[in-house]
Amino acid sequence: MHRRPFRAIVLSLSILFVVNTVDRDEAAARIFHPATVASEVQLAAVTSHKKQVKKDAKKGKKKDVAARDLRVWTLGRDPTGPVLQFGLPGSAEPLIAFSCQPEAGLVRVISFIGSRGVQLGDGARLRLSNGPARMEIAGTAFAAETKNEVDIGGATRIDARLFALFRGGDTLLLEVPGKKIGLPVKTIGSKADAFEKGCTPRR
Repeated sequence: MHRRPFRAIVLSLSILFVVNTVDRDEAAARIFHPATVASEVQLAAVTSHKKQVKKDAKKGKKKDVAARDLRVWTLGRDPTGPVLQFGLPGSAEPLIAFSCQPEAGLVRVISFIGSRGVQLGDGARLRLSNGPARMEIAGTAFAAETKNEVDIGGATRIDARLFALFRGGDTLLLEVPGKKIGLPVKTIGSKADAFEKGCTPRR
């Protein structure tokens, strides 16, 4: 009389054990299934790649900052007159260059920051400002030498407004179609005066 309930309990426990064992086996099969392992490996690879991209981005930013810190105003001379430019020393393409032709009474202004929305040979304008000092120069889009963009260059009469751009304020704002950049002028020092003097036509 008492053995049947006992057998029923034992049978029930045996069934639960088998079910639990099957569940564990299925779970283990899912865990160690090649597709599951491949997915986890892929996820780990993606995570690792993202971390590396972030590290590279930080390094890139540090390099950009270091490059900006090395940019300076330099004063030189070409066959027609003085040249004032801002960029890395010795660079073939600074951010901006001013070159005077005193005998012709002209100054060429060339932006090397690229542009957007203009094609090679299109007319475009350079806008320069530093506080109340402002100047707008009609220019032309030309092919950049070191990048897949077009730069803008133009010429204007030598004017006192040009030299006022280098005095007062902290930043000379350069604007061309689709691009704008601020250039520090506090570090230009006596080069601005020397450039103005060199641009004055001889009498």
